[in-house]
Amino acid sequence: MTFELSRFIFAFLEAFIYVIMIHVILPKQARLDFKHNGIFFVVVTLSSYFFLKDSLFLILLFSTILIISIIILNKVNVYIASISMIIAHILNTLASLIATTFAIYIFKAQYDYRFLLEGNHYEAVLLKYVIMAICVYIFKIFNSLFNRKTKIQKINPRPVFFTNVVYLILITLFSMEMIEYIPTIYDQVLMIPSLNKLLFTGIMMAYIASIFVLYILNIYLFKSSDYLSIKLSSETDALTGVLNRKAGIGYLKERMQNIQLKKGQLTVCFMDVNNLKTVNDEFGHKIGDELIKNTSKIVKSALREGDEIARLGGDEFLIVFDNCSIEQAVRAWDRIIEKFESFNLTERNVYDISVSVGFSEYNHKMNITHDHLIELADSEMYRNKERFKRMKGHSKNGKW
Repeated sequence: MTFELSRFIFAFLEAFIYVIMIHVILPKQARLDFKHNGIFFVVVTLSSYFFLKDSLFLILLFSTILIISIIILNKVNVYIASISMIIAHILNTLASLIATTFAIYIFKAQYDYRFLLEGNHYEAVLLKYVIMAICVYIFKIFNSLFNRKTKIQKINPRPVFFTNVVYLILITLFSMEMIEYIPTIYDQVLMIPSLNKLLFTGIMMAYIASIFVLYILNIYLFKSSDYLSIKLSSETDALTGVLNRKAGIGYLKERMQNIQLKKGQLTVCFMDVNNLKTVNDEFGHKIGDELIKNTSKIVKSALREGDEIARLGGDEFLIVFDNCSIEQAVRAWDRIIEKFESFNLTERNVYDISVSVGFSEYNHKMNITHDHLIELADSEMYRNKERFKRMKGHSKNGKW
């Protein structure tokens, strides 16, 4: 393979812009120092020189090498590395497409956007890198505002972020088709100033409109997130993150109505955390809160989809096992007990997790209210609580 100076210069510039893009895109805690950025720069330069050519397989190989390098050097997971690479590709492609559009108007020449993979047409390549710098700067501002918004609202940014990426990919694909098929491949057409001006204005307006639509889309998504975050906060217990009393009872009523329609069954479990008062008195309410949080966290992690746990208040919880008989619920509870025992053995805490529970089953043949159903489980829980008090020195979480 002969050495191509023009291609090496292009690879050098491409690596420089990729290092900047990845540095901006990645979270602050994952950004590299000067030494590791230098290593990444060398990897990208060599990969770009040998693999970034007009071949789908080679481009995929180039992307794979960059993703692996990001994972190793930046110590991030595959998801973050892949998303960062996708965004870098999108920004690069958009800059190429916009540079092609400018070239139609400024240089009176139609350059296929893939010309940038060849390293020729230096004036257009330089224009591409200027536009790339602008794109990266705009992304940096947008990303900063996006992160600030999600942090303030305490929402999961991934759905909004994923929607943005999908929309940008659609813009990119649309632009590629538009650039490839606009009727400016003939020299005679390119020499008509009014047509050049019209095409340039039209394409740039399409980009501006796309950015505006993206902005409106984000406002809508964040407004939806505002509603969801308000709804979530009104239904969530502040300490544990599980459903609060109102939301938990509401969920139980909803499932009971569903049981009547589908003629199924469910089981509720009334759970009381043992020794919370003792822990609060001896070690303070902060440790007591920790006990409550760890207990609810372990239970929640063991539930199936459709099952729910709600904090009724203080040390009392309600667990709804949907589409579940009391025998199945007890078997599920025994697995939760194993998690409690494992926690008590492995975690060095001043307390052990110990709970008392009671179960009651509901089916479509029963004509009782949700309050009565909870009372049945509560009564059984109290009998279990008395049994716990007589078991001092013995296993606090015996299987049912």
